[in-house]
Amino acid sequence: MTNQDRNIIFDFYQNTQESNFVFTYRGVFSDDLTSRLVDIGESIRENGVVKRKMSFLLVECFQNILRYSENKTKNSNGYFSFRVVDNAFVINSINLVKTKDVASLIQKVTEINMLSSGELKQLYLKRLESGEFNEKGGAGLGLIEIARKSGQELQYKMEEIDDDFYNFHQQVTLYHKGVEDTNEIDLILESEKNYRVMYDNKLLLEYKGDFSRGAILPLLTIIEKNLAERKTLKKVGHVLVEMLQNISKHNSSTNNSLGVCLISQHGDRYLINTGNIIDTKNINDLKSKIVKLNGMSREELTRYHSRRILDIYGQDDDISSELGLIEIAKHSTKKLVYDFETYSLIGKSFFSFYATI
Repeated sequence: MTNQDRNIIFDFYQNTQESNFVFTYRGVFSDDLTSRLVDIGESIRENGVVKRKMSFLLVECFQNILRYSENKTKNSNGYFSFRVVDNAFVINSINLVKTKDVASLIQKVTEINMLSSGELKQLYLKRLESGEFNEKGGAGLGLIEIARKSGQELQYKMEEIDDDFYNFHQQVTLYHKGVEDTNEIDLILESEKNYRVMYDNKLLLEYKGDFSRGAILPLLTIIEKNLAERKTLKKVGHVLVEMLQNISKHNSSTNNSLGVCLISQHGDRYLINTGNIIDTKNINDLKSKIVKLNGMSREELTRYHSRRILDIYGQDDDISSELGLIEIAKHSTKKLVYDFETYSLIGKSFFSFYATI
């Protein structure tokens, strides 16, 4: 593990300070991921009206990628991200389109951005009634509905890849009710940079948010699309659950379940990285536990785990916390890696934790 590897998760935490929720996926796009994205979005704390619009936009934006994307043709991974930023919910995506389709796509977006809400509704009905569908199956209906529901212009950028393909960068912004500012937030350039970081570091997923049990299952389902073996998925899932619960047990942020998680693929191995804020006074105790576990063989870890289970009855949460660390160590194919970064708050540190499956 290089210093660069260790800094990635802290950089991600620092770069998303303005957001309590961030989800980013780089990988295979398929229809059955749509409902999982909505499930993840459900963990965002918003009122009913805003949440319904968010769910609609997640579905439409993702489906729109599937309509226009040529990632399968080029055997390339796409990029999909959504986050809560200040007063808005922001969706960013990157997908390949054929050069021959670029002009038509720009024309559709330009036309949509020129129309009022009433005009967009009329255009939608006209396209729907006339049956102006093409081989992509939509006649721009998805783009029209995205603009209508968000109430904002569609932001985009075309990036030439080669003679045959462009990357289509798109941003959709949903401002909270009562906010009148238009398109103040522009994360297209940031998303482009982050896509390169994810590509260079073989990252499949970035997540910052509430690590309650309800948020874990959709993450596992999405990762499953990138795993070739069910046995590997089971191990990844088990360690991921333990590491996410570990965030709640060793966390001193105002939200006890708030943390960050990165998952990357390195050949046939998967690296799970988690990070969260802890009290600096707890570093030595936490470090000593990990060092102790790293010094044990697989057989020793199994025996130690059994012994600690017997000790848990009538004891405090400290043993329960250690059991989670033992489970992670048992399933990790390499020694556990950890790091502590000085944080801006007095008496606080950022705890980075890594396991390889």
